[in-house]
Amino acid sequence: MSRRFRAKVAGAALQLAISACVVSACLVTAWAQQASDLSQLSLEDLTKIEVSSVARKDQQLFATPAAVFVITHDDIRRSGIRSLPELMRMVPGMQVAQLYANEWAVSSRGFNGRFADKMLVLIDGRGIYSEIYSGVYWDQNDLLLEDIDRIEVIRGPGGTLWGANAVNGIINIITLKAGDTKGALLIGEGGRLDEEGAARFGGGIGKQLKYRSYVKFLERNQLVTATGKGAGDAGSSVRVGARADWQAHPQDSVSFQGDLYRGHGDERVHVDGVNEPTSSNVNTEGGFALARWDHTFSQWDLGLQTYYNQENHAELSGNGRERTLDLDLLAHLPRYKQNEATLGVGYRLVTDRIESDPVTFNREHYRDILYSFLFEDDLVVVPRRVKVTGGFKLLNTSYTGVEIQPGLRGIWTPDERHAVWAAVSRAVRTPSVQERDLHYLRPIPNDGPILTDILAEGNADFKSEVVHAYEAGYRQALGKSLSVDIAGFYNQYKRLRSQSQLQPYLVASPTPEVVIPIVYGNLLEARSDGVEAAVSFRPVSSVRMDAAYSWINARRWLDHVSSSTTGDSWSTPTNTLSLRGTWEFARRWTFYSSLYTVTQLPDDPVDPNSHVGAYLRADAHLSFSLKENLQITAGGENLQESRHVELNPADDGYSVGSQIPRSAFVKLLWSF
Repeated sequence: MSRRFRAKVAGAALQLAISACVVSACLVTAWAQQASDLSQLSLEDLTKIEVSSVARKDQQLFATPAAVFVITHDDIRRSGIRSLPELMRMVPGMQVAQLYANEWAVSSRGFNGRFADKMLVLIDGRGIYSEIYSGVYWDQNDLLLEDIDRIEVIRGPGGTLWGANAVNGIINIITLKAGDTKGALLIGEGGRLDEEGAARFGGGIGKQLKYRSYVKFLERNQLVTATGKGAGDAGSSVRVGARADWQAHPQDSVSFQGDLYRGHGDERVHVDGVNEPTSSNVNTEGGFALARWDHTFSQWDLGLQTYYNQENHAELSGNGRERTLDLDLLAHLPRYKQNEATLGVGYRLVTDRIESDPVTFNREHYRDILYSFLFEDDLVVVPRRVKVTGGFKLLNTSYTGVEIQPGLRGIWTPDERHAVWAAVSRAVRTPSVQERDLHYLRPIPNDGPILTDILAEGNADFKSEVVHAYEAGYRQALGKSLSVDIAGFYNQYKRLRSQSQLQPYLVASPTPEVVIPIVYGNLLEARSDGVEAAVSFRPVSSVRMDAAYSWINARRWLDHVSSSTTGDSWSTPTNTLSLRGTWEFARRWTFYSSLYTVTQLPDDPVDPNSHVGAYLRADAHLSFSLKENLQITAGGENLQESRHVELNPADDGYSVGSQIPRSAFVKLLWSF
């Protein structure tokens, strides 16, 4: 650990100590005021939160046999955080890094990058995972955070219920029902990094129909380079959306929602044959429409959801348009003895159109049709004590044929305060269009008499990547004010994406040049294991302290392939620590402070000089509620140092990352 980093840690520790002293000075008074109500203010209520992402039905978080973390609506409100990716820093085992003003890398348990291809992200059950490059464009999904009910984050595979690409985890963002957003809301924000304006209005027609609509404008100011100059990566976006919930009958509920968005951003990239980065424009637009119907029978229930999604993404490397039509039918069958079964069928049609220069693909139009069948059964072995869940999901895709994703989970709850769980599962990541059909000829700088090109090619036989995951965890509620959640895992990855350099060859005409072919394949394997822990402490209702820690050890790329074969960068720190504290005092004031630190990223096996050192960031926000309908928040971010880099995106051979500077902001929220 360098002297500079030790100084950063010492400074952050001093800041936390000062914050702790301020909080502690008020605890005696607060304790006296709140002691009589302590039984109503414990963390036990948090363990009773219901989650739906693990079993696709509501169940208590405490009794869930998976590594689950929930970010609630109140967590978002108290934190003052203003973007979806930044919220993920609260979660143990998550790796979050900002690349430039409009781009983040978010993953769980390794393989982080601009396109983190092993993390499935959902919004109200609608997948936002792009199948052109395998990953998530976070800038195209900039929701109004005030409309989020909760975010359920699962670390570990979830393919048994959710299908392909849920290899290392799932982020399921669940928005508020229209009936929970009545009235008008105005938002205004200004600061060093972001400027935002938003308006929302919700109402109803009679008792059965509720609705809301919103519009949001966002300006992201440019970050900085290593020398402190502007990085030229500013961006802007506008988004409009609406939702309607209709209780057609006591047993029938129908929901409709849709969004439209348009965005523009700048970034710095490497252009063919040029050493210095070049500015590039990124233009995005798209939208979605979703409908859902739920019917409750006397002893079972049925849900049908369909959505249409279109995304257009244009940048220097090419223009891509992706359209998705998805239908999903899920039934929770009547309980039979000690069994509760779930059945589901699905259909998805994805069409891609790619127009690119200089990046080219062998075709312009692509179509992938996916059929799925789901079966899962909950078996109660010992009532209220032991439950085992087993199931599988069958997929049939146009690219890889039939895939099976089985899973087995069990949980033992000896009493209401302790839970022990374990799981074993298999999940797959299906190929992207890039991996199967890329044809990219790129010149490289060369002082010799003959030009040299790199030809990156896809592989029509590219197979799905596979993980076999083994997990176990323990939860305990220590009294009424302390809870602990620990999870461990061991993952075996097979058929991972590789890039193999083949024998160079000479092209004589029209101009002599040497071509170095690099071809995608499935020649690599990896293993990883780690531990994740989350601790929450609430001595009184006005004070809450949270800590999240993860340790991960990766044994990358087994040595059974030649030195000319490489793979994706691991891009995951060995240690990640997040500390958060919230103090609600004087009835209308809220103080929030957080510390997020990671150790140095492992060196890239291809370029050992391209690494990211350990960094530490400290944030602090103070909110004041004027009456009950006006809230003012002011804060500072990255207070510990003037600037730092969080991830080097150069592993895609294209992007140039920025550094995140120290910043401040003011935000107003008015509801009426």
